[in-house]
Amino acid sequence: MRKKSDSPFEHIELHSAIVFWVLAMALGAFASCAFLDISVNTTLAIGIGCCVVSIIALICKFNTTSYILLSCSIGFLLFANAQNGVIHFPDKIIPQQPATISGNVVQITKQNAEQTQLILSGWMDAQTLPKMDNIRIRLTIYPQEDKPNGKAIQVGDSILTVCTIRTPRMKFLNEAFDERTYARGIDVNWFGSTTSDKVKTLRSASGYQHLRNVINTAIIAKINTLFTSSTAAFVKAILLADRSDLSYETQQNFSLSGVAHLLSLSGFHIAILSGAFILLLNIFTRNRWLKFICFVFFVIAFVWLTGMQHSAIRSGAMSILFLTGWVIQRPTNPLNVVSIVLLAAMFISPSMLFAASFQMSMLSICGIMLFYPVIRCGLINLFNVEKEQKRRLYVINSLTMTLSASVLIDPLVAYYFHCISILSPLTNIIVIPIFSLGLVASLVSVCCSFISISLGTLFATAVEWCVELCQWLAMSASSLSFAAITNIYNITFLATLSSIAVVYILLAGKWRVLLLRLCVCVSVIFAVSVIATNTEDDAVEVYPTEKYCILSIPLADGEKFIWLADRYPKQKYFNASRLKNFVEEQNVKYIAVSGSFGYEFAKENNIGNKYKIRMLTSAEQKHLERMYLNGRNIRSIIQYYKFIPNEKYSR
Repeated sequence: MRKKSDSPFEHIELHSAIVFWVLAMALGAFASCAFLDISVNTTLAIGIGCCVVSIIALICKFNTTSYILLSCSIGFLLFANAQNGVIHFPDKIIPQQPATISGNVVQITKQNAEQTQLILSGWMDAQTLPKMDNIRIRLTIYPQEDKPNGKAIQVGDSILTVCTIRTPRMKFLNEAFDERTYARGIDVNWFGSTTSDKVKTLRSASGYQHLRNVINTAIIAKINTLFTSSTAAFVKAILLADRSDLSYETQQNFSLSGVAHLLSLSGFHIAILSGAFILLLNIFTRNRWLKFICFVFFVIAFVWLTGMQHSAIRSGAMSILFLTGWVIQRPTNPLNVVSIVLLAAMFISPSMLFAASFQMSMLSICGIMLFYPVIRCGLINLFNVEKEQKRRLYVINSLTMTLSASVLIDPLVAYYFHCISILSPLTNIIVIPIFSLGLVASLVSVCCSFISISLGTLFATAVEWCVELCQWLAMSASSLSFAAITNIYNITFLATLSSIAVVYILLAGKWRVLLLRLCVCVSVIFAVSVIATNTEDDAVEVYPTEKYCILSIPLADGEKFIWLADRYPKQKYFNASRLKNFVEEQNVKYIAVSGSFGYEFAKENNIGNKYKIRMLTSAEQKHLERMYLNGRNIRSIIQYYKFIPNEKYSR
């Protein structure tokens, strides 16, 4: 008789047809994306070829081979279809240029007297580029001086405008704001700016979009009445996915403390609110079908009111599928549910697969399903926790939930946002219960306010307390020097290594084995991080802008040599605050300049003769370009580079 498997991952049911199909399609998509650096047309040809071969295999009665080839071909075709709607930009400085854009307003990210920021989905026609369809643009509209603003733009409006557009820029000169990271978070391809007099509304929101705007406006009015300004911004973010009023400091504190997911609408929010709604329904009825219908209506209404966010759609669909299995009294395989949702996303909107929010949402739920039983079992065995010890079980369950979700999502966060939170497990255990109470209380407070403001204010007091405590905990955690690891060379590889180490350590089962594995993993990760840091410190860095270009060369004893080169002859000097801050943060000893702007900048900021300034001759410039730029002219560089120098610059 066959013995039962002792594998810790025996709970994973990969034999299911739907799961196997998704895995095979993912193999095709991954192969076309990672291993085959080919064009979309070639990907289509390979997909069609696999489809033909699968039909031949089916005729020859090789059913399994035909099944796998057909699934892989679907993966190739879906990937090619998704690639048609995705724009990949090189790391280049692309100057601003005029363009005509038109489309539907899908989200208002900020709206005040100074400016209106919105996300537009539609087409764009620029002078130097072909016309592009199905793109998303973050458009900033500034009010025109001496002209009254017209009707406020709302979600669902169709507009046409002439504006200046540019691609999102990378984090530059150690500045805090990274436009490309921000663009990934809101899934936009371009940034645009214009004035209100150039915007024409082609069609106002109508039907269900107009109804949603009216309801959202009424809810926002109630939120502003019930709460203080800081708490109101927080409540709008967690209930309506409106983060326009959240301060940058608040978002940064939550990010560094590892609880940034609480500010973005996700499956966690829907799970908490859905659980509270089910408990409320249990008070009034025991009818299974009636509760199911009310639950489906609640989830759809919530997803609709929050603007149909990718993560909300995924979470809502999964929760409805899980509850469907409960209603029809059929066992539900979680991987089947995830696979069905992923398949629907592939066929309905393939470009959704490239959205950072959708990727994080899917990976977090997959991490919980795959690793939660494994990590929980390992922690219970290590700490010898019994079923009666409910407090310890709560701590272990909370810690397991955070660790299992972070195993897959941490490498993706590191790739997109260049940050690894160290305190995430601890802060989640403390903050999540308080946040959950505040989330439910905020929904109850807003709903009750439509009946009685006094009743809504009663619950608003609890919300104020919860929000203030969450913000204080996030600020305290983020202020610690070891709260997070940021801006390390190849941080994605380090995050992946750390995730593997977490699972490897927690599968030990015994304290002695755990300590041994912990020492080994810490040593390996420390060695990798030291090597990466030293590699970064020894790198020659090139920072190009539209006006000037910087070459930063490391010298002995941690000192830096800066070459500041003008892009244009006889360029007028202007106050470059970012450049000034960058030079002051570096241990700069020598500044070489070529051009009037560089000379004036170095002269004005050389207070107390703290730098040695030298105007380079033509021969010296060519010598530096041969040594560090492979002979390329520094003024013509439009890409971000990092070089490992073979020799140091001679003083």
